[in-house]
Amino acid sequence: MLLSLAAGLDYRGLREAVIEGIPGLPSPPPGSLPEPEELEQEEERERAEFEAEFEQRERAGLEDGLDEDGFDGDEFEQAEPAGAEQKFQVTPLGEDLFRVHQALQRWLDERPGGRPRRDALVRDALGPLLCGWSGTIVHAIAPEPLSLDELDRAVALLDREGARTHVERMVRSGMAAAGTRGGEVRYGLSEWGRAAIAPLVAAVLYERRHDAEPTSPPDVFDVEAAFQMALPLIQLPPWMRGTVRLGAQIPGGEPLIAGATVQVDRGVVLASSALLDEEPETWVTGDPLGWCETVIDPSAEKLHAGGDTELAAALLQALHQRLFG
Repeated sequence: MLLSLAAGLDYRGLREAVIEGIPGLPSPPPGSLPEPEELEQEEERERAEFEAEFEQRERAGLEDGLDEDGFDGDEFEQAEPAGAEQKFQVTPLGEDLFRVHQALQRWLDERPGGRPRRDALVRDALGPLLCGWSGTIVHAIAPEPLSLDELDRAVALLDREGARTHVERMVRSGMAAAGTRGGEVRYGLSEWGRAAIAPLVAAVLYERRHDAEPTSPPDVFDVEAAFQMALPLIQLPPWMRGTVRLGAQIPGGEPLIAGATVQVDRGVVLASSALLDEEPETWVTGDPLGWCETVIDPSAEKLHAGGDTELAAALLQALHQRLFG
């Protein structure tokens, strides 16, 4: 879904990125990607055909004695009797598509230093996000900053040089930050990089609901990364404290739950771990699609909670407000 949006926003940049290689995607066959000039010429042809057809219909309507709107004034009332007004509404597909676009635009607007130029959207934002997520670099550095050696061991899709290239692009874009600790450079997600979970969640919801060819559901590592990205961003009311297990039921042969155990004190998320508390005092559980729906719209109520439900509801509301509010 994000590749599709990137193609409409900055095709030249996306074309260059795809040719260079996006982790997890096969290389395109030679000549399979049209040149930008070819697309521009095709758009011009389509626009000219549309305008010609419109003018032809307009002339035909005027010659038949109709007004500029295509109606004979004497027949207008008969053509539109009371109660026959035609109404339109956006379909669920359209709503979900708009939500992905809206979440992506909001994320781009939050970029440190300002929104990228249109001809640099892929280079400065969408490219690092697509490569960082599909290459699992985001998954690796979401919990804590890693050195290049640690990143090399954590990322299976890329060799050491590939991991270095992509994480440094994330740093240049503002998605990640590089700092020195213990004499070595460590890479971690920036606040803006963490906020990228919003367009990712919206895109997952769209793909799972509407793609003609069903996409793979989020796996354990996707779910864990999503929580580790989002939880440090939120703030709860200052009187709230406690431990909550946030769990997503992963589809498959055997029952499997992934997520995070969150410790809250005075409204602040002190820690979150991918290790799930086996006997949580408070818990929230649902399938990945239910989590996406509820974080986008808390009134969806697609999750189940127990224990301190006030704290659980506050966590869900805080996630929604920060990412989609």
